[in-house]
Amino acid sequence: MLLNDKLKPYRLLLASQSPRRRELLTGCGLPYELAPKYDCEELSPAGLPAEEVPLYLSRLKSEAYPAPLLPHDILLTADTVVVADGE
Repeated sequence: MLLNDKLKPYRLLLASQSPRRRELLTGCGLPYELAPKYDCEELSPAGLPAEEVPLYLSRLKSEAYPAPLLPHDILLTADTVVVADGE
């Protein structure tokens, strides 16, 4: 069974304003809706290893979502960190 078929009973809510993330979902053929824009202070704890920052911030964005989700809603959050020369 294809992912698109498995997701048919669900509503995907993209909680990102990123044009690239919209492009990726559209390119995958996955139907989605943009979640309403909401505030989330995107700060990670000092000393958190760079490879853990995207997961931390994604979780923070999920927890900050201001509306209750319906049983068949999936909220998609993401974050990106660029590391160059160990920085």
